Amino acid sequence: MRIKWVAPALRLPVAVARDTIVVLRSLWARLALGRQPPSGFREVPASWGDESPEAVTRRALLVAGRSMAPNTIVLGIDKERGVMVVHQLVVNQGEPTE
Repeated sequence: MRIKWVAPALRLPVAVARDTIVVLRSLWARLALGRQPPSGFREVPASWGDESPEAVTRRALLVAGRSMAPNTIVLGIDKERGVMVVHQLVVNQGEPTE
């Protein structure tokens, strides 16, 4: 495991707090106003790497880190295209949906 893989984890508390607010706002809008959240799929650049234990660990940390915040869940990594496919309950404004 490398420090550069773990360093992004320092941003997780902020991402979890931000996404919790986003999801709660969406829940309120759905329950109180009947509005459907603008959910969608996105592709995020992600390197597959090889099959070494180090690369497998990096991918596991990448998937866990991206899925930690409640608005986004990783569906998988497409190694041929070099992207991670995620679903967002509320797609962030300005970010493309796939």
